[in-house]
Amino acid sequence: MEDLKSTLSKLTKTITKTSSDVIKSTKLNINMANEQEKIKEIYIEMGKKVQEIYSYGGELGEFFDKKISELNSALEDIKKLEDEVSKIKGKRDCPKCKTAVSLESSFCPKCGAQMFENKTETKNNENKNKTCPVCGCINNYNDKFCISCGRAL
Repeated sequence: MEDLKSTLSKLTKTITKTSSDVIKSTKLNINMANEQEKIKEIYIEMGKKVQEIYSYGGELGEFFDKKISELNSALEDIKKLEDEVSKIKGKRDCPKCKTAVSLESSFCPKCGAQMFENKTETKNNENKNKTCPVCGCINNYNDKFCISCGRAL
């Protein structure tokens, strides 16, 4: 009987220690995952800052030149896809405030930004206006920075 009692006592201590170790290990894994998430957020912030530097006309080297080119290409593709979806819905986004505006509207009802009817009209006005490559806002031809987002034109 004493052997059984001793064995049960040892087993209980082993289970308690193992459970404690599992709990500690789980807590450490959770903390590691939190730190890894922080690292991902830092990488994202760094990437956004690099993109911002390029949007203002800065450069960071050949590697980043290539990556920013890939990013800009992906952003253009997304914009084209968004435009296609808007056409299907019979609307387009205002270049200034991003409000959905009907295709027939010449001006945004929310912010008053000028909306171009088609690419021909945009082309005819290129000598008078510049479109911001970042936010799509229409700016005066002589402007150096976008009146909406402040980025270099």
